[in-house]
Amino acid sequence: IFLMRDDFPDPTKQHEDYKNRVELRDPDLKDGNLSLVLRNVSSKDVGTYVCRMKTSGGRQKRATIKSQPISIIHLRVENPVRHIKVHSGRDVILPCQAAVDADVTALEWTRPDLEHNGYVCLVRDGIPDPTRQHPSYRGRVALADPQLRNGDLSLVLENATRSDTGTYECRLIRKKENKSFRKISNINLKFSEEVSVSQQEVSVRLLQDVTLACHGGVANISVLKWSRSDLSGGGYVYFYRNKRSFERYQHRHFHGRVMLWDAAMTGGDASLILRNASFLDAGTYECHLQGPGPENDQVIISYWSIIQP
Repeated sequence: IFLMRDDFPDPTKQHEDYKNRVELRDPDLKDGNLSLVLRNVSSKDVGTYVCRMKTSGGRQKRATIKSQPISIIHLRVENPVRHIKVHSGRDVILPCQAAVDADVTALEWTRPDLEHNGYVCLVRDGIPDPTRQHPSYRGRVALADPQLRNGDLSLVLENATRSDTGTYECRLIRKKENKSFRKISNINLKFSEEVSVSQQEVSVRLLQDVTLACHGGVANISVLKWSRSDLSGGGYVYFYRNKRSFERYQHRHFHGRVMLWDAAMTGGDASLILRNASFLDAGTYECHLQGPGPENDQVIISYWSIIQP
């Protein structure tokens, strides 16, 4: 991980995983401070770290210092919850990364909120065990790398549905460890419905008002974004969040020219009125809306093209 000889670090013997990630807290080792700073910690860094030293009185020729350790540290990494969104019918990868040299005896993917007992995926000695798998996941999950090479324990979930929403946990048992599973990944999967309305062309005369329709499937819209990908300089056609619109996020071309058809967005009606249409308004408009909470997290996309007759 780190080797220092004659007051100089020796990177030639350093493991690849730790290059440019470790340094002494005090390069001068004042007051005997041999502490090491490890940056960008990940689950791959879990393990036991040993600090050894040799004082002056003989040149150390070997890279490994043969002396009693003065510090032994067992490092555990608490993985933060990762939030992943998936659309209906799509496949999604649930990432889980162990140490590169992890010798995995058993691997389990679970979902604590499942109504009936059963694993999302269970692997023992390199062989999946379908007998203890939850019925809703049979035939829909597979390891991203069945050989678990380089510590990749990621899971592929196919044909996602709303019932797949929940928290997924990845645990493993390594050889030379006890028989209890150790959690190394915690993922919150959110379901997002995506509905694409067929592209429609709206023909509008110069300086005429036009309504761009967008009807979502949620009663209470918390976020609404009308956008046009070809706008220069960034900014939205219209941006709404938590019961108010934000002009500062709006492209200057649309200031004072757009408004909701229904300010209350009753029944999920997010249609927009564009006033005083000009040649610069020609383009494709997208409507993205979301409801409050993961259970109503939807994205409805409407494509409209404005052309000049």
